[in-house]
Amino acid sequence: MAAEALVNAGKELGVDIFVEKQGANGIEDRHTTQLLRKADAVIFATDVAVKNEER
Repeated sequence: MAAEALVNAGKELGVDIFVEKQGANGIEDRHTTQLLRKADAVIFATDVAVKNEER
């Protein structure tokens, strides 16, 4: 799965990766506003419309 591959790549590079999955089951591992503000970077990699985009 793509999320698992991203997390594993982050571990190899010594970078904390937090993946929010948005699929048929809804939003899993939802990012908090605090986490997003604290982040050095945020990457949106999607192939469908983003849910709760206003965050």
